[in-house]
Amino acid sequence: MSQLLPLIAAILPYALWPLELILPFPHLIEELAKAFLIRRFPSPKSQYLPYIAFGLLFSFSETVLYSFHYYQFGYYSHFFLRLFTTTPLHLTTSLVYAKFRHHPLPIFTFFLLVGIIFHYLYNTLLSLL
Repeated sequence: MSQLLPLIAAILPYALWPLELILPFPHLIEELAKAFLIRRFPSPKSQYLPYIAFGLLFSFSETVLYSFHYYQFGYYSHFFLRLFTTTPLHLTTSLVYAKFRHHPLPIFTFFLLVGIIFHYLYNTLLSLL
């Protein structure tokens, strides 16, 4: 079942975008969605390729979604900045969730909270540029 994760990751930012317009907490919404899906679609403990693809495709898809906003306002330089900074963020959080997907829920939840905090800090720092 984890083979579906890359396809889901390519679509997920577009599905979450309307919710993020209503609830302006993208760090919370995105990390909860990623963690839920990674825990819901487990693969064997030693197989991380679907989760690597998930993180990469999620970040690329999200960057493409935001590029429409950059095109509208003429901030073309932000496209590459966002692409090269969101990729490590989403790849790292996806791999951390994948690493702890088989652990008890309190341990998994701790790393989910850490991912939410890192995503919040990332968004805050990016907004200052």
